[in-house]
Amino acid sequence: MNFLSNLYARIMSLEKKIFYQGIIIFFGILIALVIGMLIYYYTTIYSLKNQLTKSKRQQEEVRLLLGQFTQLQEESKKVNDVLEEEKNFKIKNFYESILQQQNLQNSQLKEAEIQEENLRNRYIEIKLTSQLQQLSTEQLCNLLDTLEKKARIYVKDLSITKTRNNNLDVVLVIGTLKIQSETK
Repeated sequence: MNFLSNLYARIMSLEKKIFYQGIIIFFGILIALVIGMLIYYYTTIYSLKNQLTKSKRQQEEVRLLLGQFTQLQEESKKVNDVLEEEKNFKIKNFYESILQQQNLQNSQLKEAEIQEENLRNRYIEIKLTSQLQQLSTEQLCNLLDTLEKKARIYVKDLSITKTRNNNLDVVLVIGTLKIQSETK
Protein backbone atom coordinates (compact mmCIF):
# COMPACT_ATOMS: atom_id res chain seq x y z
CA MET A 1 0.00 0.00 0.00
CA ASN A 2 2.93 2.24 0.75
CA PHE A 3 4.16 1.80 -2.81
CA LEU A 4 0.90 3.03 -4.31
CA SER A 5 0.84 6.04 -2.00
CA ASN A 6 4.38 6.97 -3.02
CA LEU A 7 3.53 6.53 -6.72
CA TYR A 8 0.41 8.68 -6.37
CA ALA A 9 2.33 11.40 -4.57
CA ARG A 10 5.03 11.39 -7.18
CA ILE A 11 2.55 11.62 -10.07
CA MET A 12 0.73 14.54 -8.39
CA SER A 13 3.97 16.41 -7.89
CA LEU A 14 4.83 16.29 -11.61
CA GLU A 15 4.12 19.20 -13.88
CA LYS A 16 1.26 18.79 -16.30
CA LYS A 17 3.56 18.76 -19.34
CA ILE A 18 5.75 15.97 -17.99
CA PHE A 19 2.67 14.12 -16.75
CA TYR A 20 1.11 14.14 -20.24
CA GLN A 21 4.41 13.09 -21.82
CA GLY A 22 4.60 10.16 -19.40
CA ILE A 23 1.03 9.11 -20.18
CA ILE A 24 1.69 9.36 -23.94
CA ILE A 25 4.87 7.29 -23.59
CA PHE A 26 3.07 4.70 -21.45
CA PHE A 27 0.18 4.31 -23.89
CA GLY A 28 2.61 4.36 -26.84
CA ILE A 29 4.54 1.45 -25.35
CA LEU A 30 1.29 -0.32 -24.54
CA ILE A 31 0.00 0.12 -28.12
CA ALA A 32 3.35 -1.03 -29.54
CA LEU A 33 3.20 -4.17 -27.39
CA VAL A 34 -0.37 -4.91 -28.48
CA ILE A 35 0.53 -4.38 -32.16
CA GLY A 36 3.59 -6.61 -31.77
CA MET A 37 1.50 -9.33 -30.19
CA LEU A 38 -1.12 -9.06 -32.98
CA ILE A 39 1.57 -9.24 -35.67
CA TYR A 40 3.10 -12.29 -33.99
CA TYR A 41 -0.35 -13.90 -33.64
CA TYR A 42 -1.37 -13.35 -37.27
CA THR A 43 2.00 -14.40 -38.74
CA THR A 44 1.86 -17.55 -36.63
CA ILE A 45 -1.71 -18.26 -37.79
CA TYR A 46 -0.69 -17.62 -41.44
CA SER A 47 2.30 -19.95 -41.09
CA LEU A 48 0.18 -22.68 -39.51
CA LYS A 49 -2.47 -22.35 -42.24
CA ASN A 50 0.24 -22.73 -44.89
CA GLN A 51 1.61 -25.80 -43.14
CA LEU A 52 -1.89 -27.26 -42.87
CA THR A 53 -2.55 -26.63 -46.59
CA LYS A 54 0.78 -28.21 -47.49
CA SER A 55 0.04 -31.17 -45.24
CA LYS A 56 -3.42 -31.65 -46.82
CA ARG A 57 -1.87 -31.50 -50.30
CA GLN A 58 0.75 -34.08 -49.34
CA GLN A 59 -1.95 -36.25 -47.76
CA GLU A 60 -3.93 -36.13 -51.01
CA GLU A 61 -0.80 -37.06 -52.99
CA VAL A 62 -0.22 -40.02 -50.67
CA ARG A 63 -3.84 -41.14 -51.14
CA LEU A 64 -3.44 -40.85 -54.92
CA LEU A 65 -0.16 -42.79 -54.88
CA LEU A 66 -1.65 -45.43 -52.62
CA GLY A 67 -4.59 -45.80 -55.02
CA GLN A 68 -2.24 -46.12 -57.97
CA PHE A 69 -0.14 -48.65 -56.08
CA THR A 70 -3.22 -50.71 -55.26
CA GLN A 71 -4.34 -50.56 -58.89
CA LEU A 72 -0.86 -51.63 -60.05
CA GLN A 73 -0.91 -54.55 -57.62
CA GLU A 74 -4.30 -55.65 -58.96
CA GLU A 75 -3.11 -55.35 -62.57
CA SER A 76 0.08 -57.22 -61.71
CA LYS A 77 -1.99 -60.01 -60.16
CA LYS A 78 -4.16 -60.17 -63.32
CA VAL A 79 -1.04 -60.34 -65.51
CA ASN A 80 0.44 -63.06 -63.32
CA ASP A 81 -2.84 -65.01 -63.46
CA VAL A 82 -2.89 -64.80 -67.27
CA LEU A 83 0.77 -65.85 -67.42
CA GLU A 84 0.15 -68.76 -65.05
CA GLU A 85 -2.78 -70.03 -67.16
CA GLU A 86 -0.52 -70.81 -70.11
CA LYS A 87 2.99 -71.39 -68.84
CA ASN A 88 4.09 -73.02 -72.10
CA PHE A 89 2.68 -70.32 -74.37
CA LYS A 90 4.72 -69.81 -77.55
CA ILE A 91 3.89 -66.58 -79.32
CA LYS A 92 5.30 -67.76 -82.65
CA ASN A 93 3.19 -70.94 -82.67
CA PHE A 94 0.10 -68.95 -81.73
CA TYR A 95 0.74 -66.35 -84.45
CA GLU A 96 1.37 -68.96 -87.13
CA SER A 97 -1.84 -70.78 -86.20
CA ILE A 98 -3.79 -67.50 -86.53
CA LEU A 99 -2.25 -66.88 -89.96
CA GLN A 100 -3.17 -70.42 -90.99
CA GLN A 101 -6.75 -70.09 -89.71
CA GLN A 102 -7.20 -66.89 -91.71
CA ASN A 103 -5.35 -68.15 -94.81
CA LEU A 104 -2.69 -65.47 -94.49
CA GLN A 105 0.44 -67.63 -94.34
CA ASN A 106 1.21 -66.83 -98.02
CA SER A 107 1.01 -63.10 -97.27
CA GLN A 108 3.99 -63.29 -94.95
CA LEU A 109 7.16 -61.96 -96.63
CA LYS A 110 9.54 -63.85 -94.38
CA GLU A 111 9.42 -65.88 -91.21
CA ALA A 112 8.46 -63.89 -88.15
CA GLU A 113 11.36 -62.74 -85.97
CA ILE A 114 11.42 -63.18 -82.20
CA GLN A 115 13.21 -60.82 -79.81
CA GLU A 116 13.43 -61.02 -76.03
CA GLU A 117 14.05 -58.10 -73.72
CA ASN A 118 14.53 -58.17 -69.95
CA LEU A 119 12.30 -55.62 -68.31
CA ARG A 120 13.23 -53.86 -65.07
CA ASN A 121 10.71 -55.87 -63.13
CA ARG A 122 10.55 -59.65 -63.04
CA TYR A 123 9.29 -60.10 -66.60
CA ILE A 124 10.79 -60.78 -69.99
CA GLU A 125 9.04 -59.24 -72.96
CA ILE A 126 8.92 -61.42 -76.06
CA LYS A 127 8.27 -59.50 -79.29
CA LEU A 128 7.32 -61.06 -82.60
CA THR A 129 7.84 -58.98 -85.77
CA SER A 130 6.02 -60.01 -88.90
CA GLN A 131 5.85 -58.48 -92.38
CA LEU A 132 2.69 -59.13 -94.34
CA GLN A 133 1.96 -58.01 -97.87
CA GLN A 134 -1.08 -57.57 -100.08
CA LEU A 135 -3.67 -57.70 -97.30
CA SER A 136 -7.15 -56.30 -97.70
CA THR A 137 -8.47 -53.99 -95.03
CA GLU A 138 -10.90 -56.70 -93.96
CA GLN A 139 -8.12 -59.28 -93.57
CA LEU A 140 -6.05 -56.85 -91.48
CA CYS A 141 -9.04 -55.99 -89.27
CA ASN A 142 -9.85 -59.68 -88.74
CA LEU A 143 -6.23 -60.43 -87.85
CA LEU A 144 -6.01 -57.54 -85.38
CA ASP A 145 -9.38 -58.47 -83.85
CA THR A 146 -8.25 -62.08 -83.35
CA LEU A 147 -4.98 -60.93 -81.79
CA GLU A 148 -6.79 -58.48 -79.50
CA LYS A 149 -9.06 -61.23 -78.16
CA LYS A 150 -6.08 -63.13 -76.78
CA ALA A 151 -5.40 -61.71 -73.30
CA ARG A 152 -1.85 -63.07 -73.25
CA ILE A 153 -0.62 -60.89 -76.14
CA TYR A 154 -0.79 -57.24 -77.14
CA VAL A 155 -0.09 -55.28 -80.33
CA LYS A 156 3.10 -53.35 -79.71
CA ASP A 157 3.54 -51.63 -83.07
CA LEU A 158 1.70 -51.52 -86.38
CA SER A 159 2.92 -49.93 -89.59
CA ILE A 160 0.61 -49.89 -92.62
CA THR A 161 1.53 -48.91 -96.15
CA LYS A 162 -1.02 -48.71 -98.94
CA THR A 163 0.09 -50.35 -102.22
CA ARG A 164 -0.84 -49.36 -105.77
CA ASN A 165 -3.61 -51.91 -106.05
CA ASN A 166 -5.27 -50.59 -102.83
CA ASN A 167 -4.00 -53.46 -100.69
CA LEU A 168 -1.93 -53.05 -97.56
CA ASP A 169 1.61 -53.95 -96.65
CA VAL A 170 1.90 -54.35 -92.91
CA VAL A 171 4.70 -54.58 -90.37
CA LEU A 172 3.19 -55.95 -87.17
CA VAL A 173 4.92 -56.26 -83.82
CA ILE A 174 3.08 -58.18 -81.11
CA GLY A 175 4.34 -58.94 -77.65
CA THR A 176 3.79 -61.10 -74.63
CA LEU A 177 5.36 -61.39 -71.23
CA LYS A 178 6.84 -64.28 -69.36
CA ILE A 179 8.13 -64.48 -65.85
CA GLN A 180 11.94 -64.44 -65.78
CA SER A 181 12.16 -67.70 -63.90
CA GLU A 182 10.41 -69.52 -66.76
CA THR A 183 12.61 -71.26 -69.31
CA LYS A 184 12.44 -70.63 -73.03
